[in-house]
Amino acid sequence: MSFDWNKLYNPVFAWNRSVRDPAAVFHDGCFYLYFTVQFEQQRWGCPEGYQCFWVKTKDFREFTSPKPFSPCGFVSPGNIIRAKEHWYMSITRYPWPCALAIVESDDLEHWSEPRIILHPEHGSYWGNCDHGPIDGYLFAWQNRYWMLHTDFKAGTRAQHLGLLVSDDLEHFENLTEDHPLIDSDYYDGNRGIENASLVIDGDTLHLFCSVGMPEQRVAVLTSKDLFHWPKLDKNAEISGLRQNWSQFIACAQFVADWRRETGFWTMLFMGTRHSDPYDRMMFGMARSEDLKNWEVLPEGPSEEEYQANIENFRQKFLRGELN
Repeated sequence: MSFDWNKLYNPVFAWNRSVRDPAAVFHDGCFYLYFTVQFEQQRWGCPEGYQCFWVKTKDFREFTSPKPFSPCGFVSPGNIIRAKEHWYMSITRYPWPCALAIVESDDLEHWSEPRIILHPEHGSYWGNCDHGPIDGYLFAWQNRYWMLHTDFKAGTRAQHLGLLVSDDLEHFENLTEDHPLIDSDYYDGNRGIENASLVIDGDTLHLFCSVGMPEQRVAVLTSKDLFHWPKLDKNAEISGLRQNWSQFIACAQFVADWRRETGFWTMLFMGTRHSDPYDRMMFGMARSEDLKNWEVLPEGPSEEEYQANIENFRQKFLRGELN
């Protein structure tokens, strides 16, 4: 497959709505991109304000029209895996009280109704029905199925990382009822961590997460053992993801092993230029050869310049200069 990085720039995907939480999979010559759509900011806190959509692309330049694949009130496509001759994806019921769900598909386009696998009350360590688990990330490792998630530690406003495991994708065991997989004490003062994701390179695990709120960044930890990780602090943060379009936040990363398709490990992430983190989110792309050093796409025209070009084109059309 020939993938032309030279024709791409950030933001690599935007819509007339705020798009959040990218996840993607490559299959049969196409990239399938899944994401949350936030319809209106004033619907913040209402199920009707959110829904999961998908598009398809061969080159991240031309995309099919966005189509919904979940009911309203579901967000955060987490990861897509192939198992038991089906595709499986984790999503989150939202808003509060949140819960983790799984959907499945035969063709990556039509998905089942969400099936809840972790309810708001899931252990003494967590904030239980005050918030509930979010940002499930499903992955396969050592012949079992695992799901990362985040929730608030009971009695705090700091999110920590939890873990589920399954042998059949039907029944999940909660391994972190009374303790976290990773705490976020370094970031507890600004609400901890979320959007955890994981990629596997040989016998090494690379755990990515968004750190701090509201001005979120991306951090990465490396381990050979799923249950033991180095400390999550400033030293783990990835630099260089901020551009003009993502100057306020750069977070909610999704990392894929697309070395065969694109020549690189590839990261999709969301960002916004505005101080209001709920306003006009878009997606950017970065690439890496080692999962530590990341090169972002060059930045394209600013939103203001783009809108000015549209208006200039419209005026030329009205004057008959384009006939």
